[in-house]
Amino acid sequence: MSKAELKAREAEIRANDIAEANRENDREKAISKLMVSGMSLQDAQREFNDQVAYFMRGIDGYDRPAAIEAAAAVILHGVEMSDYDQAMTELMYN
Repeated sequence: MSKAELKAREAEIRANDIAEANRENDREKAISKLMVSGMSLQDAQREFNDQVAYFMRGIDGYDRPAAIEAAAAVILHGVEMSDYDQAMTELMYN
């Protein structure tokens, strides 16, 4: 590997590490928010994992990192689901 390729690879690894740390931080914040609302730790973790699973099994096909980000956004910021997501939920549970 040339020096330029090595530096590019190191930068990519650093960026991935930072993104992973941000995802983990958002995950912990989301679980904490659920616990503040009255859930036990286990229930909060289960709810978060259910949200992640929801995003991973949709037609959009989120990969695990993107699904974690989306689940945290829904819990932390109340990001609303799109019309398509709501229709999918209705089909699955009705």
